[in-house]
Amino acid sequence: VWWHQLRSVGESISVNCWYGREESSTYLLKVAAAGGFGHFARPALDFLRYGVLGLKFQNRLFGDVPTGKWFFDILVDGVRRRLRPYGSTA
Repeated sequence: VWWHQLRSVGESISVNCWYGREESSTYLLKVAAAGGFGHFARPALDFLRYGVLGLKFQNRLFGDVPTGKWFFDILVDGVRRRLRPYGSTA
């Protein structure tokens, strides 16, 4: 797993090809922890902005959802799955 960003000084086209198995969130957290506090600061801020507060992020062409928003959505989905057996329709 490797997070990266690329900026071009001119017009360009980039193609990503993802293959292999998907890693667990536990593994992703271990990788982020190895990078220090900075690897948690931005996703934590995005978790608050785009998840908890529900602010809209700028969705660029073929851009990914911010990591913090992705974690928030996983958390909400997990809670909904847990509540479903108890009669919740959320």
